[in-house]
Amino acid sequence: MMTGLLMFLAASVITCTLALPILDHSSQLVPRSGTLSEDITYVLPIWEGASSKHDREKDLSVLTEMKNRLGLGGSKTKLGWSFSSWALSRDSKDASQDYDFDPANLNYMLDLAVESNLPILVHMNNGRWADCCTPNSDGGWGDLLLDFIASKPGTVMIDSAGNSQYGHNYGANYFSLSRLNKVYRDYKQRNTQDSARVISDWATAHPGLFAGVSLSSETIYPRNGVDYSDFAIQEWKMWLQNTGIYGPGGEYFGAGKQSFRVL
Repeated sequence: MMTGLLMFLAASVITCTLALPILDHSSQLVPRSGTLSEDITYVLPIWEGASSKHDREKDLSVLTEMKNRLGLGGSKTKLGWSFSSWALSRDSKDASQDYDFDPANLNYMLDLAVESNLPILVHMNNGRWADCCTPNSDGGWGDLLLDFIASKPGTVMIDSAGNSQYGHNYGANYFSLSRLNKVYRDYKQRNTQDSARVISDWATAHPGLFAGVSLSSETIYPRNGVDYSDFAIQEWKMWLQNTGIYGPGGEYFGAGKQSFRVL
């Protein structure tokens, strides 16, 4: 029990004062929030310790202990909790199902929010933290999809010495952010949207418990470096020359480097 509580207290405290948008089935952005005003501050400690493989009562007891120790807040604050939807790792199926999003863990966590009557924020960690490790993770995070993406040519970030920047755990899932990196972008878009639909449906049914979502955090380059992957170099040349995806008929035509003549 104490281990679970320490995870709460040691984690970052996140406050959310805005009505955060989420995609609905018509792909329109609909503002939703647990309150009708923006005057409420949510205190949402991160707890990644629950799992659909656990004893539900034990997971609920951790949330109950948190409420008892921290209190539920006042007129301007609400205590809740936050957790991740690991749509590219733990919460994805295997190769036989093309690594589709598996909602089992997400639904379990959302059910815990209802049973504990605590507002939640979902971290949609599908960027560099796509398989974040924590001391109380259960059974590993499942890197099948991430490793599959990394096995494809050009998908991972490369440093100036030609070394891959992809690695498991501790926010080291550095995939090239190039628009040419279709394998990564397509899987990320599909699984992120599938998890967002689950959250959207739940938020519609439980608006008073929905504080919001966060997307892939810390979208940065490792050690403030530069991506030297083939995709990044190729796209850079296209951007400079207004060719390929930045050329006539390209998806991003008009967004490349523009040349101006000084009169």
